[in-house]
Amino acid sequence: MLAITTETDLRKLRCMPKNDKKKVYFYTFDLDLFVFFDKESNCYVCYSPSLDLCSYTDNKESVLSEFESTAQDYFEFCNNQNTLKEDLKQHGWKISFSNIVPPSAEYLSKNQSLQEIKSKDFTKEVFTLDMLTYKE
Repeated sequence: MLAITTETDLRKLRCMPKNDKKKVYFYTFDLDLFVFFDKESNCYVCYSPSLDLCSYTDNKESVLSEFESTAQDYFEFCNNQNTLKEDLKQHGWKISFSNIVPPSAEYLSKNQSLQEIKSKDFTKEVFTLDMLTYKE
C-alpha cells in the first residue's frame, strides 16, 4: 500500500492492533515546483514535473496551497483506484519493496512541459511530500 501521509492515515495506523504484522515506512521528498504567470489565461500556475501535476489561481500567494490540495486529491484518487504505484512508475519514479526514488534530473529533462516552462519567467519552489507505505 502506498499513499500520501495524512492525518487519517496516521489515525488508522495508530488504531491497528498491536499484533498486526504490517511494517510501516515513511518517506519524505522535496519536489521542485515551478511557478509562473500565464499571460494567456491570466493566472498563476504551479507545475510539478515529478508528478506531472499543476494548479492555478489568480494570485501568487495561494498557488502553492492550491497545488497541495491538487496533490492530495491525486494521491487519494490513485490510492482509491489502486493505481498509485503504476502511475508513479509511469512518471519515472523507481519503486521497490523498501525504496521509493523520485524521477532523476535526466528523466525530467525530457519533459516537454518543463522545457516550455523554463522558457518563461518562473520561480522555483520546493514542496515537501510525505509518503507512507505499509506492507503486510
